[in-house]
Amino acid sequence: MAAIALLPLNGMAQRGDAGGPVASLRADTRYFTVGSHFFAPADITVEAGKPMHIVVVNGSPDHMHDLVIMSATGELVGGRTAVIEPGQRVEFDWTPPAPGLYRIVCAVCPAEEEMLALVHVR
Repeated sequence: MAAIALLPLNGMAQRGDAGGPVASLRADTRYFTVGSHFFAPADITVEAGKPMHIVVVNGSPDHMHDLVIMSATGELVGGRTAVIEPGQRVEFDWTPPAPGLYRIVCAVCPAEEEMLALVHVR
């Protein structure tokens, strides 16, 4: 398994590698798979102020993706990952802010409306 370095963007500590099983067994971990036109799961509920660890796997065979966490009004609230190559993953920590609805989008594919996951923060 080859390790790659990912630069932290907007305060998100990131790490990743090419392929292989996800090593994180933390109880606060949430897993996302990004495909050619989707995020899975497409809807999660989390608690405000409770730190979480996010693992994103790019399951697309031929598309690069990233993950951006935004408010429902489009404000960047969770940072943006580095571009994730096909078959690679990135892991980072995020603390959901105030209760509300947040969106996870792929900025690499901005025209793809289905590239969306909803985060309900209570």
